[in-house]
Amino acid sequence: MARVEVRPRTRRQERDVPLTARGPHSVTLATRADRSVITLTGDMDLDHVEPLRTALHEACAAPGTPARVVVDLSRLDFCDSAGLDALLHARSLCGANGRTPTLADPGPQVHRLLCITGADRVFDLTVAGAAPDGPRHGVLTVAAVAAAVCAAQPDLSVTEGATPYSCR
Repeated sequence: MARVEVRPRTRRQERDVPLTARGPHSVTLATRADRSVITLTGDMDLDHVEPLRTALHEACAAPGTPARVVVDLSRLDFCDSAGLDALLHARSLCGANGRTPTLADPGPQVHRLLCITGADRVFDLTVAGAAPDGPRHGVLTVAAVAAAVCAAQPDLSVTEGATPYSCR
């Protein structure tokens, strides 16, 4: 019986695989009367970011396009720093041209990337299923953490920096 050794692909080998073999990736721009909608599908990484940059530039800087730019992230499976950089650059470009960018419905990986980097605080971000009066980005507030801790330990008193917290 022949022994077959399977090795993980290197980044260079991955680049040699045609994009269609790695899954569908697309960037579409649709302009409506009140907004431009950019829909991303698949992965947004260094290999796939150029079409996104082009669409964002068109939506954020072209004359006569709507003032609202929505980037639909609901079908985006993965985003790395190249995709995030394109979104942050577009935010600046939109601001310079009197437009407002909104990121809509990021999946778990993309939402985590936005939260970890703090980008969730600089964009208008809509998350499907989020309570309209709750935390906008799924981040726990100090009051929510304090309520949970106090429910478990009602006699607790803590000083964090110059701010004392007490459950009493």
